[in-house]
Amino acid sequence: MDTNKANARARKLGIEGRISGADIKAQYERQDGCCFYCEADLGDDWHVDHYIPFCLSGPNTPENVRIACAPCNYAKGTKRPDDFLRALAEGL
Repeated sequence: MDTNKANARARKLGIEGRISGADIKAQYERQDGCCFYCEADLGDDWHVDHYIPFCLSGPNTPENVRIACAPCNYAKGTKRPDDFLRALAEGL
């Protein structure tokens, strides 16, 4: 993820906060290189997800960042985290 683009988009939308490459790396390490949602091993193929999306007033802060596999990130989209996790548990 290009953090400069994410930070610029957040500013344009009036969203508070700022993330850095170090924040993303730290979150990846906290998750042991696994998708936050399905726990798949990510390797080098992963997305940065704002857990609470900007459209739901989620901040652009390290605490609101999760690392996800592409299928989970695309499926979650702008859903509320609880709604997505429920759908995931039900097999989407």
